[in-house]
Amino acid sequence: MARHQDDEKRTRILQSAIQAFGEKGFTTTTMKDIAEQADIAPGSIYTYFRDKEVLFISAVDTVWKQFHQGLAAILKEQETFSSQLDAMLDYGFDLLKELHPLVRGMYQEANRLNLFHKNLVKLAKQLSFFFERADEDKYTLSRFDKRNRMYLLKVWISGMLFTLSSLPFERIDGEIERQKSVIRKALLVHTP
Repeated sequence: MARHQDDEKRTRILQSAIQAFGEKGFTTTTMKDIAEQADIAPGSIYTYFRDKEVLFISAVDTVWKQFHQGLAAILKEQETFSSQLDAMLDYGFDLLKELHPLVRGMYQEANRLNLFHKNLVKLAKQLSFFFERADEDKYTLSRFDKRNRMYLLKVWISGMLFTLSSLPFERIDGEIERQKSVIRKALLVHTP
């Protein structure tokens, strides 16, 4: 007889997986590690996820989905270009700091599973649309055609994530402030 799935338990497993994969990476994390953190029996995980790889993909997708939803909400709520940019930077970097252990694991492991690239493209499209709506040629990225703007966004996002994922947690705050400052200066440049 099939076991009944409980949404709260599934969420607890996903949150525990995010933490465990972040701390140990995909290879060294075991289902037992995740079960202990979720305070459930290891076999219970298989009611919700076929295997460790499926759980990893679900954990990474959960984080990216949360991130994309947050950005979409910011674009609806904020009125000016600069307030949207500030809100996106604050939201994105706050989430990166909160999920630093997973970012470290995800950046290395997700490339193998094509998860990083899929979400990188989605994020670059979301941000490219943001710049398309800006006043024509008034801001740095607004001057580029869509293809080149997407390319630049993917390179910048990859570089930011790589830099943050390679730092120890105690250096994250300083690097986040530095990146926010540089991004604001680079993107809010008004051209004549």
